Amino acid sequence: MGFRRCPFPSYNDFFPFCDPVFPVKKKKKNTQAKRPKFSVLKLRFSSYPKVSNKFQILVLKLCLSLILQRSSLIQWLYQLITMNNTKTGILISSSFGKIVGLLPLIQRDIIQTLYITLYPYEENSKNSSTSPFFSPQISSKIISTYAKAASFCRNIDVRIMLEKFQNKNQWEVCTKKTIDIVYFDQVIKEDIKKCIMNKSENYKTVYLDSSNMNESSCDLSSVSSTCTGIPNTIYTHSVLGGTFDRLHAGHKILLSEAVLRSSRKVTVGVTDGPMLYTKKLFELIQPCEYRKQNVLEFLQDIDSSLEYDVVSITDMYGPTKDDPNFENLIVSAETQGGGDKVNELRIANNLKPMDVVSVPLLPSEEKVDEVEEDKVSSSNLRMRELGCLRKPVQPRPNLKPYPYLIGLTGGIASGKSTIGKYLESKGAGLINCDLLGHQAYDVGTAGNAAVRQLFGEDIALPDGTIDRRKLGAIVFANKTELTKLNQAIWPLILAQVKEEIVKLSSSHKIIIIEAAVLLPAKWYDQVHEIWVSFIPEKEAIKRIQERNGLSEADAKLRLSSQPPNSEYVSSAHVLLSSTWDVSHTRRQVDRAYRELQDRLPAVRDQSGIPSGKL
Repeated sequence: MGFRRCPFPSYNDFFPFCDPVFPVKKKKKNTQAKRPKFSVLKLRFSSYPKVSNKFQILVLKLCLSLILQRSSLIQWLYQLITMNNTKTGILISSSFGKIVGLLPLIQRDIIQTLYITLYPYEENSKNSSTSPFFSPQISSKIISTYAKAASFCRNIDVRIMLEKFQNKNQWEVCTKKTIDIVYFDQVIKEDIKKCIMNKSENYKTVYLDSSNMNESSCDLSSVSSTCTGIPNTIYTHSVLGGTFDRLHAGHKILLSEAVLRSSRKVTVGVTDGPMLYTKKLFELIQPCEYRKQNVLEFLQDIDSSLEYDVVSITDMYGPTKDDPNFENLIVSAETQGGGDKVNELRIANNLKPMDVVSVPLLPSEEKVDEVEEDKVSSSNLRMRELGCLRKPVQPRPNLKPYPYLIGLTGGIASGKSTIGKYLESKGAGLINCDLLGHQAYDVGTAGNAAVRQLFGEDIALPDGTIDRRKLGAIVFANKTELTKLNQAIWPLILAQVKEEIVKLSSSHKIIIIEAAVLLPAKWYDQVHEIWVSFIPEKEAIKRIQERNGLSEADAKLRLSSQPPNSEYVSSAHVLLSSTWDVSHTRRQVDRAYRELQDRLPAVRDQSGIPSGKL
């Protein structure tokens, strides 16, 4: 069991509520009136004993239980402490309509996953059969519920259990995640609780009063939730495909539709390879194996009675072009044309065409920027990660904690200089390594002499300055020559950077080091964090041509001399992209700089750096 030093509440946190309980007499001081003490808390908690998290919660519950009936505020505090570790819950509701009204009451207590299922009415199961059933009404309500849940529970993984619809006699609810709290919207019999198989040892049950709620009071009609296809049809084997990056409500609706319409098996194709390259910020798409595992885990969780096959696909057809067993294809409204093309190929391959079911798109109710899509999409989620910390910052024992050094890097024409200048306008110090690199070639410097020695005197103009255009033509056409140049110049630039840091450190707590060579030169340990600006390859080629007056071939040649975007992305603590307009880029930088300022107080406290506004 892990231990850590954690401050317990002091007497001052509790005495306004504890006076009526176990007062302890104490000698009266001249300067302060007598104040009764709460004996249970007379354990010197302020000395921060080394105890486990479970022990902390146990002691707090004991203390609060003694005074629980004395104050409504204490009752609220007790509930807050006992509920704040609730990771996973399940709502068993009497109808889909009431779920929407209950979600706002639930979302504040759940921090990870919320399962939703319908109450297993005895009267509804008297004449039920064990065969799967489907109706457009069920599909519509599931779509609408996911849509509303996406609005009320934005950071919660909501999952609607579907096994009950496959088998109406199914009374067991088997979840992959352990249930910490069970919500009911009506008074239940004790034996109903037994249907939840995976409960924590200390799970709680909460009754939510839904007596004033009905289907009409909890409107689901604001979402277009009608699927197109053959109604009331169950298929043996359904198939669907997609990227399934950052599994969201739209994905869950597609997968749920496939489950509802299948009696035996569902096959899911997860896109990989060249199919990803047309996606916005495709460099941020999760690895294919990770996405496949997420899809499989979700499907097995919402209905464990079916067989699932989740495969990688590198074209729009996947296994549908040659597998005769598929009967039903699930598509989104925007990819319905792709379903028609799949059937055309199946007919050409002497296979029976599949019935196509189109699922409506889920509109985005939290569009935070004009460049985002109007639908719930993975692209929007990837865009919202720009400007945010992507991974923990590792200690740099070789660096002083102050000034805090940010290495700003990225490919050619990715907008580094514009971002660097904007950060400078916000109060950060700025070191431009590209400018220092130019100075390294100045007449009379060690860099100038090194270049002339490596490439001959012809590389210099009559006045001794280096002909940079001639030098560029040589090194960008030959990686060996480029390596020779870099090995000679990079150490000189780094020495200049360190000199500039000393100059700026007296007036700046944060210094931005704009360095295109940061990754190739392996300067990872020379900065506290790495911020990367990147743009798509096509956009980079276009900008290089316009800025440098180069042909497309020469622009591609320059681009090939640098690390790929994937390498930049994998090394970044913070990602920025200037793909869109300047205002959008600045909003990313504002977010990144604001979060950096929030992180730095902890750094200052640990390192002895005096506090103060950055």
